[in-house]
Amino acid sequence: MYDRRVPSLAGIQFHSRLVRLLRHCNLIDLVLLAYVCVVGSVILVLPSLPHWAVFLRSHLLVIGLVLGIAKTAARFPSYFWKMVHCWYPAVLTPLAYRELYYLLRPPIIYTDYDKALIHADRFLCGVQPTQWIERLYWPPLVEACQWVYSSFFFIPVSLGILLCLRKHVEKYEEAIGAATMGFYSSYLGYFFVPAIGPRYWIDPQVQPPGLWYTARLRDSLDSLEMCMRDCFPSGHVEVTLIVLFFAWKYHRPLFWFLLPVGATMVFATIYLRYHYVVDVLAGAVLALVIIPAASACYRRWEEVRRSMAAA
Repeated sequence: MYDRRVPSLAGIQFHSRLVRLLRHCNLIDLVLLAYVCVVGSVILVLPSLPHWAVFLRSHLLVIGLVLGIAKTAARFPSYFWKMVHCWYPAVLTPLAYRELYYLLRPPIIYTDYDKALIHADRFLCGVQPTQWIERLYWPPLVEACQWVYSSFFFIPVSLGILLCLRKHVEKYEEAIGAATMGFYSSYLGYFFVPAIGPRYWIDPQVQPPGLWYTARLRDSLDSLEMCMRDCFPSGHVEVTLIVLFFAWKYHRPLFWFLLPVGATMVFATIYLRYHYVVDVLAGAVLALVIIPAASACYRRWEEVRRSMAAA
């Protein structure tokens, strides 16, 4: 009689291939692979998505690219391939964000949750924060906030660069792995609570008045984001808090430099009408969850990698 407790030959072969594929991957690679697989699964069950086969093939291509880069960097440990392995997520993450524009829209998304978020803000604050804060508009402050908000992507990049320069590979993988979790968890959140934001739902004719470059920066962001449903949770707050934590942990001078930048970033999400208060709170809660979870996942995965290498 066949004993189900004894693994089949096919199961053993599959496990062996999976081990060979993943043994060179770090936490950042795993997060990217998990996100691509989850969104790819969503695409599979959305036959109404135009050009769904193109999106699916793109996801399969990314999976091969991630695995290929990880394997090549391990096989040829030159400085060039190490840098490619470290920094390819800086290219893929904005592309993953751009993909959301095509996924989070009709015929896939028919309902925006802005009304629910507006009611939640009023319940929490007693007023509508986006309208109340208009009395605090001051062009120099608006200008400064717009510059900081527009530089968001460079906050995690700055930490990554400094850790790379110091050749702290383990610290880099843990910290940037956590930041990558922050990016992609916020992207997945947009599927559950798609919302455009208070700039379009509450007095859309009102724009915070700046000085010299506010309008230009705002228009540039609008052209890049293309009216995305990317409010809940606030990825700006989530990733900024994650980076601040790991900067405090691994590079204290950078932390003190980024602290006022991060505080301004959090304030700017509301002040510039990009986010609701509940978006900011959700981003902060996710950051508090991801920080210990990422560290635990990093330690556990490194143990698994060492056991796979020894096998």
